Amino acid sequence: MIWNYGDKPFEQMGATTNYCYEKSGTYNVRLTVNDSNNCKSAFTYSNIVQVFAKPVVGFITNPEIITLNNSSDVEIINTTLGGKTFKWEVSGLDYGITQDIKYTFLDTGCVSFKLMALSDQNCADTLMKNICVVEAFNVWIPSSFTPNGDGLNDEFKWQGTGFSENDYLFEVYNRWGVRLFRTQDINIGWDGKFKGSGIESGQYLWYINMKDNQQVTHKMKGFVEVLR
Repeated sequence: MIWNYGDKPFEQMGATTNYCYEKSGTYNVRLTVNDSNNCKSAFTYSNIVQVFAKPVVGFITNPEIITLNNSSDVEIINTTLGGKTFKWEVSGLDYGITQDIKYTFLDTGCVSFKLMALSDQNCADTLMKNICVVEAFNVWIPSSFTPNGDGLNDEFKWQGTGFSENDYLFEVYNRWGVRLFRTQDINIGWDGKFKGSGIESGQYLWYINMKDNQQVTHKMKGFVEVLR
């Protein structure tokens, strides 16, 4: 006995065979038999096999980038194609059978989500992936500092979270547009000096260009008051 399953030239021999279809659709099966006299007979069974498509599971988040600034009630949106019923798991625990879910992330890091889907014909598909929370981009810049050498607030330096050290620039200018300070080292602040000498009290303009941890550029400027 020779079997052809209708989706490719490949044939199998034997009274009983197994075959796996790679695509959904309706297929003919052709059976060729040689009798004891080596006479060949062929039978075609039209549209005898129907292969149903399985769902294609997917999900996305809204917002797309999650930080601790927007981590409450994050929408986990089901984008599955061909699914009828669904089951969610979060960190290995049952979470719901609705199409979409919401989840509140409490800290940075990754959480494992699993979505299982069944089609009308009970064909199944499953997707598991991590959804991660990154540190939020926040910058705190002082409005004044006192570079008098007492060890307290002697340096003009910002603090922040969620930033990158790539393509960083920090500059300070006086009112006449003279650049007093420039650095591309994110760890260095301004000590209130120009060419080794302390500048006088007053307001000075600063510029900062930097990227966050998603490589988005932020351009900032403002004034700082030097107090002596």
